[in-house]
Amino acid sequence: MTPGTYWTYHGTVRWTSDTNRSSETKLTWRMEIRRFIQHDNISAAVISGFPSDLNWSDGHPEPSDSLLVESGSKFYFISGERTREALQRLEQPSGDLDGLFSDDDLILVWPLSQGQKYCDADGMARPDHFYCWVVSSFRRNWLSGVVGVEHGDPELASQNMPTTIMERSPTRSYS
Repeated sequence: MTPGTYWTYHGTVRWTSDTNRSSETKLTWRMEIRRFIQHDNISAAVISGFPSDLNWSDGHPEPSDSLLVESGSKFYFISGERTREALQRLEQPSGDLDGLFSDDDLILVWPLSQGQKYCDADGMARPDHFYCWVVSSFRRNWLSGVVGVEHGDPELASQNMPTTIMERSPTRSYS
């Protein structure tokens, strides 16, 4: 999680206006790691432009700062009004981090496996995968320069009724 690392997404944002008319626009979206913070055994990255910034947009979204927090093999996503307070607590070397994140903030657990679903309690209770991040598949891939070593490249999907709004392989990054 090196500051300056970024991912570029190309896609279409669709929304429904007040008149129940559907609109869409193509866009290029950039997500960037702005800062990295280490607090004891917890690591956190300040991220600008996480893909959820596109949710409920009208085709002209503005990137905002959020936090991706790693604790053990779990990753938590903190956004919106909670970002500032969480960041202040992480920056205090002796600060207490109890209650910093909850199971509703959980976005990934390593190792990934097909079918894993990440969302709040309401989303977990649904029989479908709407409003959740889901490990939808693994592609076979070869590590460059290492003969005979193979690994799976996970595809993550976030679904909103009735269409998939994003699929992404997290191992592809650019800086």
